[in-house]
Amino acid sequence: MTRTRDAEARIRSGLLFDSAASRPQRAAAAGAHAPCRIPALDGYRGWAVLAVMLYHFAMPLVAQQHSRAWWAALHLMLTGAYGVDMFFVLSGFLITGILLDAKSGPAYFRNFYLRRVLRIFPLYYGVLVVCFGLLWWTAPIHPFVAHQGWLWLYVTNFSGLKDVCFQPIFDHFWSLAVEEQFYLVWPLVVLLLSRRSLIGLAAMLALLSVVLRCALIKSNLLTDELVASLTPCRLDGLALGSLVAALSRGPMGLSGIARPAGWVAAAGAIVFVGCKLFVHSSGGVWGMSGVGLFAVVLALTGLLALSAGGTGLCATLFSFAPLRFFGKYSYGLYIFHFLLHPWLDAHFWFFRSSPLVSLFSHMAGVLCATIVIAMFSWHFYERLFLELKRRFEHAPRAAETCDATVRPHVQMAAA
Repeated sequence: MTRTRDAEARIRSGLLFDSAASRPQRAAAAGAHAPCRIPALDGYRGWAVLAVMLYHFAMPLVAQQHSRAWWAALHLMLTGAYGVDMFFVLSGFLITGILLDAKSGPAYFRNFYLRRVLRIFPLYYGVLVVCFGLLWWTAPIHPFVAHQGWLWLYVTNFSGLKDVCFQPIFDHFWSLAVEEQFYLVWPLVVLLLSRRSLIGLAAMLALLSVVLRCALIKSNLLTDELVASLTPCRLDGLALGSLVAALSRGPMGLSGIARPAGWVAAAGAIVFVGCKLFVHSSGGVWGMSGVGLFAVVLALTGLLALSAGGTGLCATLFSFAPLRFFGKYSYGLYIFHFLLHPWLDAHFWFFRSSPLVSLFSHMAGVLCATIVIAMFSWHFYERLFLELKRRFEHAPRAAETCDATVRPHVQMAAA
């Protein structure tokens, strides 16, 4: 506890921030408040997008026959699917924190929704315009033209109820739909409830989400894949992130729950590994429960990365420069990497006699192409809209400080 308090003191004095992160603090000292940036959260997002990409890269080899060691490696890569839960946890944490800090300020709804629109819509709808406006006649896009309305309305996660499938290239858009539906409702919830009531609601939503997911799978009314994409069944990660954000704005901040959270995270990790060892299928009640359990572990891991005050092992790992690089461009990386698969498959799966060489050549090709396109998109397209967000800043509270442990008011690429 003493070490955590020391970290808090150093954060307040600005000693734990690099030169880029200290600029907002110097501005605040001069009278112009600006939120500070927590490097560990960029790395957290970077880890998440790399995990999801690794999962999608491994999918084509699942049906092939390999040795036990090769299958174990593939099984490990497939756990990257849980990177989506990392995005949900982080989104819940960041969005709820922003909303809580903005409750007493003016233009609460206007600022929040306009900032969301400027961050999310330009790339998302820009991709749809290119796909269905310019490339609709191509083989990878044409099968989805008749069902494109689900994409435009951000409801692709419910399309399975009408037997509409967006595999392969738009399959990952379901998670974007879940987050957008959450953004639509959650600001009103935060505004109407007190912090204590919000904590109780978030905990209840996380529990009910896991229970509903298990009940639907057990009933066999819906497929496992459809249940995994329905918003009511995937609120656990978003709710847990929101819970951490609400707890962090209590009298003791995150430091008050850092120690017990460490034990809970360790126990959750052990149980999760045990489930993966003894439950060989990722489907079914046990397999789907593992998703919720891992979301808890990820939420607590993110909490520890923050509560460490920049000096703990978690914060050090998540602050690794390459991870922060991928975190900066994570939105574009997430959208583009699966869209590029059909276009690059024919060019990189040429080592038919060597699945290992074929896999890594394909991974390298898609990864490099995705990075180039995501960087180009961010610097020459998305950034034009991101710069407009400064016109809709939330009014800071009078007592707000650049303290990542007591009150983590963060400025992130997706916030």
